[in-house]
Amino acid sequence: MPPTHLVIGVDFGTTNWPDPEAHSPTTNKVPTAVVYNIARPEKVLDWGYGAIRRRDGQGSELFEWFKLLLQPESYDENMAGDMLELKNLKDLLHTYGKSAEDVTVDYLKCIWRHTEKQLCMKLGPSFMVEYSVQVVFTIPAIWEPGSRNKVKGLAHKAGLPKNIEFVQEPEAAAMEVLKGSRNIGKGDIITVCDAGGGTCDLQTYEVLTPQPYLKVREFEVGEGGFCGSIFIDKAFETYIESLVGPKQYSAIPGRSKEKMKRNFDWGIKPMFQYNLDENPRLSVDLPGVRDNIPLGIDDGTIRLLSMEQLDKVFRPTCLKVQELVDKQVRKAIERKKTTLVLLVGGFGESSYLFDLLRNSGLGKSSIVKLLQSKKPWTAVCRGATLWGLEHCPSPDDTDKEVMIESRKSQYSYGIIDTPPFDPTKHDEQDKFWDPADAIDRARQIEWIGREIKDGDKFTTEQQRAIRIQFFDFGVRRFHDEVVYCGSDSPPRRRGDSKVKNLGFLPWKVDCKKIRWHERRTGAPFTGRAYFRFRYTLELVLGSTLLEVFAIYRGKRMGMAEMQLGGDGHSVSEYDDDGDTEENEQAPESAVEQTAAPGAEQTAEASGAHYNERIFELPSPTHTNGYARRASVFTTLS
Repeated sequence: MPPTHLVIGVDFGTTNWPDPEAHSPTTNKVPTAVVYNIARPEKVLDWGYGAIRRRDGQGSELFEWFKLLLQPESYDENMAGDMLELKNLKDLLHTYGKSAEDVTVDYLKCIWRHTEKQLCMKLGPSFMVEYSVQVVFTIPAIWEPGSRNKVKGLAHKAGLPKNIEFVQEPEAAAMEVLKGSRNIGKGDIITVCDAGGGTCDLQTYEVLTPQPYLKVREFEVGEGGFCGSIFIDKAFETYIESLVGPKQYSAIPGRSKEKMKRNFDWGIKPMFQYNLDENPRLSVDLPGVRDNIPLGIDDGTIRLLSMEQLDKVFRPTCLKVQELVDKQVRKAIERKKTTLVLLVGGFGESSYLFDLLRNSGLGKSSIVKLLQSKKPWTAVCRGATLWGLEHCPSPDDTDKEVMIESRKSQYSYGIIDTPPFDPTKHDEQDKFWDPADAIDRARQIEWIGREIKDGDKFTTEQQRAIRIQFFDFGVRRFHDEVVYCGSDSPPRRRGDSKVKNLGFLPWKVDCKKIRWHERRTGAPFTGRAYFRFRYTLELVLGSTLLEVFAIYRGKRMGMAEMQLGGDGHSVSEYDDDGDTEENEQAPESAVEQTAAPGAEQTAEASGAHYNERIFELPSPTHTNGYARRASVFTTLS
């Protein structure tokens, strides 16, 4: 009997952790914070709320905001330039000889130790043996490709199980909130707005069938931005600093400032009203601040907070969220589709944000309905576990009903193509000489559409020409590249800077097989003999994985699994009977070989196609593709 599957959802930065000093309904949100011992920087003193309480403690140093440094490519430069916290963090990391990745590993170690302790109490100390454990991480929609593989590597280094998958935050939130919704009909458009601490991510879906199984498709490409609630927190602190004076504020102990921030975060931010007249008199505690009765500062409490100033604290960030929502909803309105905008995430609980969206131009539309999720704080994390449930194999191997039938990818995916060079269509920089056909060719890309359905297959015929001498035995190895691009109109040129590598497919063919099945022909002008053969590249699209196969004469000769939106992949090669060889070592160097005249022997020795670059893999782990897939999708059943 197979082991029971256990899924653990991790919404990075909002993971469940108890805080004995907290009395807020948001205590299921843990700060992404770690405290180190100054004398021994390798020693973690505390994490989460415990780390926050140790702020400014003697002999300790607090590290926050490091999650944002895991994906610096996605920064908005204007935003990042104004964030003193990020600058301070970078200086702190440099001082202590650490990286954001090092701190993330330590933080994940703390989370996993706590998780193991809780599961040991509930499931027994041998749960890792008795259960097949899978961890599903949620990541922001705006993160660039490569982030998944980076986080997976850090999680493994922190001791988390090998079986790790990823789902974007708005998709996880959609899994949670849509499956429990009854007020939706066929053709309705639903925009899920996950307004969190650092980012705001949106995804829009169209309902295909509401019953008996809810089926949706992505209506628009998801998007997001750095407009989470931390920017409101920062704006509030800036307001208080200007109120009491920078010099006095800098002298106030850090713990007093933390108390003030908690007052704001738990007392003012969730209930501050868009209609300023509806707000009661608001105050925050700031122990250590000097009395100033005209300013409403008395006995360590700031009692007369200006409604107009608080409005300026909230409005800029909320307007950025409104702009994102408007972009997602506008096309649905143009088609006169009934549209539901659903707010989730901790920031999604804000009354101010809700009313600002409701009073916007789109919010006043008769076909747009705005709702807040019932449990916004944990919607993403719960959705991650539901995603794992949906994508695990069923006990009887029957197909499962999945909610999201197709997705609008942020990226286009493509493979390298080498058509004859046409000066009216191709760039001179892409031209190279093909000695086998004695013609110029162009290095181009054949792109796949952005609408992705689980299980969709895309096939393309390829051709290679290689030289095999009479006494050549063994196998010839080849590498086919898969690329991606985030542009709305992806370029055909492989040399374009917008095009990035997703992964490589290594495969091999026995020389005897080529000699037996293929006809040898002479190259024009030189008379050199080449064996030409055709093969098929098959790409199978999944929710998170792209499987790529090389097929020669009806048999799969190699496969690679690549993360959609990530640069991590595993590969497998097959022998001539189609059996997988798991222990084959991939090349370790990166080489570029062109087909310049006189270079034929070098290319032939590698068994490479003349009209492609020769790429070698950075030592990926070789696994059986089917076995890996069976072990990846596990959950509690």
